[in-house]
Amino acid sequence: MDFLRMEGEDNYLAFLPVGPRKEIMDSWYVGIRAGMDERIDGPMEWLDVEIVTDYKTDKPQLELYGHIENRHH
Repeated sequence: MDFLRMEGEDNYLAFLPVGPRKEIMDSWYVGIRAGMDERIDGPMEWLDVEIVTDYKTDKPQLELYGHIENRHH
C-alpha cells in the first residue's frame, strides 16, 4: 500500500481520545485533505478506535504533553 500518510502525526493522534482526533487533525490540514479520496489519503477507521484511556481533564493534549514532559525528567 502506498498511502500518503503522516505517520508521526497519526501516532500522536492515536494517544489522544477518539472524540477530538478528527477536529485536531482537520485543524492541521485545513484545505489540504479536502477532496482527497481514501486511495490517496489512506483509511481513517483508526480515528474511531480508543487506544489510550484514563484522561482526567477535558484537555487531553495538555495532559499528554505533561506525561511526555514528566517522562523526560
